[in-house]
Amino acid sequence: MRFQRYLNALNPSGLFQSVKSFNYTQLSNTPVSTNKSKNLILKSKIIILIALIFIGTNVLLTNFIFNVDNYGQYVQSLNSMDLYLKLNKRFQGYKEFLKIFSIPNNELNLSINQNIAHNEFNHNYSSTALISYINHIYASKEQDPKGLLLNETIDFHWADWLDVQQATPFVKMYPDLLKRFGSHDAIKDYVHQICEVPLKDLRQQWDDYDLYEGRTTTHEQVIGIEICGAIEKYYYNPIPERIMLETNYHYHTVGVNPERLQDPLGKEGNAKRFYNSKHVTATQINNFKPNDQRMDLLNDLKHNYIGKGYELESFKLKPFVDQSVKAYKKPKVMTMIKKLERKQNRENVELTPTEQKRLDFLKYSWDHVGIKQPFFFTSLRIQIDVTNHELVHYSYPWMKKILNGEERLKIIHHTIRSWFKFAENAQVICWFNYGNLYGWYFNSQNLPWDTDLDVQISIQDQDRLGQYYNNTLVIENPELGDHLFFYQTNPWYINNHEGQHIDSRYIEAKSGIYIDISALWIDKLPAVSKSSDQEDRKDEEIIKFHCKNNNYFAFEDIFPLRRTIFEGAQCYIPNKPKKVLWDFYGAKCTDKKYNKDHNWQKDIGMWIPNQICENKKIPKTGDRFDDNGDLTLSGACNDVEIQRNFKLTQDQYEIHKKEFEIVVEQDGGDASSLSENELPIYRFYDPKEFQ
Repeated sequence: MRFQRYLNALNPSGLFQSVKSFNYTQLSNTPVSTNKSKNLILKSKIIILIALIFIGTNVLLTNFIFNVDNYGQYVQSLNSMDLYLKLNKRFQGYKEFLKIFSIPNNELNLSINQNIAHNEFNHNYSSTALISYINHIYASKEQDPKGLLLNETIDFHWADWLDVQQATPFVKMYPDLLKRFGSHDAIKDYVHQICEVPLKDLRQQWDDYDLYEGRTTTHEQVIGIEICGAIEKYYYNPIPERIMLETNYHYHTVGVNPERLQDPLGKEGNAKRFYNSKHVTATQINNFKPNDQRMDLLNDLKHNYIGKGYELESFKLKPFVDQSVKAYKKPKVMTMIKKLERKQNRENVELTPTEQKRLDFLKYSWDHVGIKQPFFFTSLRIQIDVTNHELVHYSYPWMKKILNGEERLKIIHHTIRSWFKFAENAQVICWFNYGNLYGWYFNSQNLPWDTDLDVQISIQDQDRLGQYYNNTLVIENPELGDHLFFYQTNPWYINNHEGQHIDSRYIEAKSGIYIDISALWIDKLPAVSKSSDQEDRKDEEIIKFHCKNNNYFAFEDIFPLRRTIFEGAQCYIPNKPKKVLWDFYGAKCTDKKYNKDHNWQKDIGMWIPNQICENKKIPKTGDRFDDNGDLTLSGACNDVEIQRNFKLTQDQYEIHKKEFEIVVEQDGGDASSLSENELPIYRFYDPKEFQ
């Protein structure tokens, strides 16, 4: 009966009726002969029957087993649906968009920017070319290389930095589309309108409800997200205002031409940047080997940087960090606007470009207070994800595919380290909270079910980031990995706008995984006694600040911040982590040993999925380790991944146990000596592992 219901769902309103009544001309305006019609009818019957068998079986199975983690298997099984979708008249509109702009399976290695080796996109062409360009400037006779790099802007196109091959058919057809639509804006409006369907998981009017609920369009939807994201990055997504190369001694900053390149540089253009030359030979292009040359270039760059007389900087975090409560004072936006306007209205006084940009931003934000806006950061909605909300934690248009838990954790491992270095360089103070703090409490690692990172910051420091670092592309220190991060601020961060509860994001640009950054402020500062010896602290023990989601935190529970090691990296946490967790999640929330289908196993320092082992199936501590203290396979519940992850994270957990005893069990001691040095990267992400 259940199978029959799905078959009925695939044949709503007698769509297929009988072969005799099936009229191919309904799907095409091209006249066909009687013989061709008969052949088409026969072929259609065979195709429909095959499609029904595959679809019915897959829908039945996926009703029980499909989730985000096994999405790859699901995609493979649903390739057969293309046959059905091409015949189903109700799948026009968005389906037509996919049909036109999807890359055929036999041409998946097509690429727009032509900068690939062996038909595979290589992100390192663009970053290695930039490292070489920076090195050329420092090696030259230029007296102010930092100023030149910032002011002599370089050209930019996202297709040189990110794999946007899914946009290839759209790009190839763009001249014809321009003739059809008449203007670039009309094409843009069409793309954004049609992309609303996959992004918001809208039910189209021609979709049968049972079919929609049966999850049969998920495969197409994810492909649609990939295509729309690639088109968005190629044509419409804001380009960076600057690119920062992260090293362990300096952030090399390069200014970007605000005019987007019409076409990507490609391999030849990047080779010109690599050699710092207007012309390159075929031999030079062939000798441009980005993966082999990066480390030598980095060593040369450091040597030339020192040779210019610059001192090496340190991004090591301080053991404890305090902050004045003044940093959390709610901004007086109108006062700032009037101050800039007064300067602007004086005779013979013109605002600098930076001041004018600031004034425009403040006025735009202020003028829209009270006007509900769509949430600035676009997230994804897919019907299968209404319970776990995993896909909400991918940022569009950066998402390339659905990641499994291991992939996501590896990316987070790099992202958190890069963010706190970035913040230290920008001289802003921040700390992580919520689920990440909960993960710290147990083993100082991200929770296996937590899909993002949550950072808090003062409104003053958020404003600093917004003014000087918005739209910044960060190249991860090549000694640690090859990730790219994009820092972007919400234009409404300076005011309290309805629904705009996230003030900025630090996004891993290859995957869409991100850090949510929330600014905290105090609506009204308390009065201060003139006799106070600590006037600027303003009795912080009675002060509470809050984010735009109206989550309140006591100042004395947060400050002074503590340095810790989280996911191997130096980070800051609240001064009283247990109290912060109890106040937010409820008393004794840290006593829970079962959470989100996982159970806490203290002896190995890991949250283990219940389906692997729980309760009596958990090995006894004395039976889990060999004579060398290594976790045995049987001690790892006969799971090789648990055994491998234990080995990777053992050093992290040993540090955390000592730190936990001092900070939590001894109620607030100084454990900063344990976080003096970061651990080496122990989670490396190679997408090819998961293909």
